[in-house]
Amino acid sequence: MSDKYSDFLPRFGRNRNKRDDRGPARFEHFIREARLRSQMPAPRPGIKIVVMIVVIMGLGWALQERDTLVALVGPRTPRIRTVIPLAVSVDSPLTYTPTLMDELKAEVTPVARACMEAWPDAQRDSSGQIRVEVVLGKGGAKEAAVLGQENLPESVGRCVGEALGSVRWPNSTWDQTVRFAVVGGALK
Repeated sequence: MSDKYSDFLPRFGRNRNKRDDRGPARFEHFIREARLRSQMPAPRPGIKIVVMIVVIMGLGWALQERDTLVALVGPRTPRIRTVIPLAVSVDSPLTYTPTLMDELKAEVTPVARACMEAWPDAQRDSSGQIRVEVVLGKGGAKEAAVLGQENLPESVGRCVGEALGSVRWPNSTWDQTVRFAVVGGALK
């Protein structure tokens, strides 16, 4: 018995005859043999790179268009956005809940509707609505805007801003945009 059991085991020690026997290169033949035995296809680095680029581009686009899913599911939001002065409530902001948001929308909608309906040149979107948005932050409402109105008069903007600022909007840990219709649409 001249053969030892250890003669058939793979050697992980340094082979002095090969120079590039360092790092993961010394395991390549084990991986190649395992793939041949298991009938696995060889890896395709080109496809992996393409998939990674598509994922990165998708994530970058999603960061730029945060409300895209809402726009795809709900009515299309107009691109024209007129920022209006927002009257700030002096009370401390509330905690965010969906029922609170519905109550706040129901409270400000009649006053904001009256402001928008007093302006005869108000433009409605394709679904017959005039929409507003409120941007919530850590201290409550940060910003307000009327959507889809090209030439919003200052008096109408101030009236809508006072209507939206007349309530205490809730806190949000990040900037969150709340959009809703004040003319021509049911509260959701």
